[in-house]
Amino acid sequence: MKFSIIIILFLIISSFCFACVSEINIGIFEFPPLVMKENGKFSGFSIELFDLWAEENQFKLNYYFEDYKNLIELYENKKIDIIANYFQTETGNSHPEKLFEFKEMNFFPITAFKFPSDNISLGKLKSCSSIGILPGFKYEDLFEDLNYSEFSSFSDLTESLIHGKVDAIIVPYIYYEYISCKGFPVIKGSGYFDNYEYGILFENTDLKANFSEFIKQNNDQYNSLQNKWLGETYFPQALTSRELKFLLLLFFLILIILIVFIIIIRIITAKNLNNLRKEINRNTEFNIKASNLLSMALSKEVSEKSFFMKMLDFITDVNKEINKCSISIYKGNKIKFIAQKGYSDMLYEQNIEKGSFIIPDKQIEIKNLAEKNIENNYEWAKDLYRNGFIEIKNSLITPYKYKDEIIGNLTLDKYENKPFSFTTKQNALFLANLSSIYLYLKDQTEKIEKFNVEIRNILLKAIELNSNFTQNHSLNVSILSRKIGEIMHLDSTDINNLELAGMLHDIGKIGISQNIINKPGKLTDEEYDVIKAHVEKGVNILSESYIFKDIVNIVATHHERWDGKGYPYKLKGESIPLLSRILCVADSIEAMLNDRPYRKGMTKDSVLKELCKKSGEQFDPNIIDIVMKNFEEIVEVIGK
Repeated sequence: MKFSIIIILFLIISSFCFACVSEINIGIFEFPPLVMKENGKFSGFSIELFDLWAEENQFKLNYYFEDYKNLIELYENKKIDIIANYFQTETGNSHPEKLFEFKEMNFFPITAFKFPSDNISLGKLKSCSSIGILPGFKYEDLFEDLNYSEFSSFSDLTESLIHGKVDAIIVPYIYYEYISCKGFPVIKGSGYFDNYEYGILFENTDLKANFSEFIKQNNDQYNSLQNKWLGETYFPQALTSRELKFLLLLFFLILIILIVFIIIIRIITAKNLNNLRKEINRNTEFNIKASNLLSMALSKEVSEKSFFMKMLDFITDVNKEINKCSISIYKGNKIKFIAQKGYSDMLYEQNIEKGSFIIPDKQIEIKNLAEKNIENNYEWAKDLYRNGFIEIKNSLITPYKYKDEIIGNLTLDKYENKPFSFTTKQNALFLANLSSIYLYLKDQTEKIEKFNVEIRNILLKAIELNSNFTQNHSLNVSILSRKIGEIMHLDSTDINNLELAGMLHDIGKIGISQNIINKPGKLTDEEYDVIKAHVEKGVNILSESYIFKDIVNIVATHHERWDGKGYPYKLKGESIPLLSRILCVADSIEAMLNDRPYRKGMTKDSVLKELCKKSGEQFDPNIIDIVMKNFEEIVEVIGK
């Protein structure tokens, strides 16, 4: 009976106790992702966990949102029953109640710095001007004499770091992801920090026991909340030995495959690069040789045979499949070979009728060309057959034209009975077009040169028409000027310009009165001014033609003197063009050697004395030195 009464009393007291705690006050502070405040509402792992616990036990929960320091004070004054997120060390624990600890969670502090560094150490805290923390989170047992700044919430703490109000902040590990995603370098605590523990502080031991029992009975829900708010990042599953071996094996297998793949890629890349380099070198070589051929085609100094031989050298150099080649040209009803490579010189001796030779109108390949020509009983083919023509198994014939008429063939031959490559065909077409260009330019150049000669002759006759005493004067000056230029080793362009200027240096005398030009006595000042004006008139005449643009300045200055007393510009010394100085000497030599209206021609000795006398005055002394040394050779070219 007494035992039943005791049980009833115990149940009544227990009911009364739990009736007293049916309304529970919980202190919380912002601590993502355990407790977060968004738009005036609370959420997070701890909030959902307490709500589930309250729902099962029909508790009414009152949350007090304060900073950590205030919560400790409220707890000590028994105004709240629970602090949701409590931190302590073994040495700093002043409360006898044992903390409930989340399983395998390390909430030791970490440090985030605002300045990035590759070598961050906790010792750098001492160099910070200010360190942000939450109230009650000072770590005097770890660091002394640090400049702490307290902030009421984790969001304020983070914002202070972002906006540079503090140099570093110290926060629990659970806050790591949020800090690191903002781009700040983060240091995780170790060693001494392991003594920090996280838990829930209960003022009432019965509440603590009830909460612990709730966790045990609702372990699945508890784990679900952990995965929802904390994720496996903070609760890694322990790998078994077998799983670990499998992962290691998989890792090494992937690594080996990756290495093999990289090696294969490098081999392929190196091969492709090597092929690309070869192709670039081939193209570069082709372009250089093609440019040289084009230069030859534009040069009037290259003979027809030399040009076409260079063409054959080019095609065989850049296309190695070619064994023999030739170029033929149609002259009237005959076909002549003008260049060959690989055959004997007897090819040049062949006199072939057009009717006994293949003349295609476009590029074609012909197998066994020699045998087909022999079958047609062509005598020239029989001769060639005995001299290596029989070896040819395939031929590429490319015609070239002049004025839309086919005038010749480029024939490429090889010993293999295989088609010619696309590159060889394109190169053959290029050379056929170049042949047409060369022949056109050659024809036009010959016409232009013939025209120029005729123009010169006409101008010379016009120049000498007024004078009875200057027949062949301009021609002789031209010959003398050229000879002096050759002795001085001038380049071909200067020599040609000097020769032309010598022919036309007196062209301005056209239209001057014969009475002045042929006057036997001394000229008056007015008459001399008329004579001097021939320079300006000559410049005006020559400036009208593009052909004479390179000699205008020579003609304009050929009466200037070394001492600056010449005309029309009073130029002095080396300011006078070199070719003009040479022309001045040649003009004077020719004039002194031949008769004039006012005197007889001078002897060579007299001419030499006059040249020596006027050296450094009228004439360039350097040119006079050369002329004196080579005088006989120079005047010999005009028969003196």
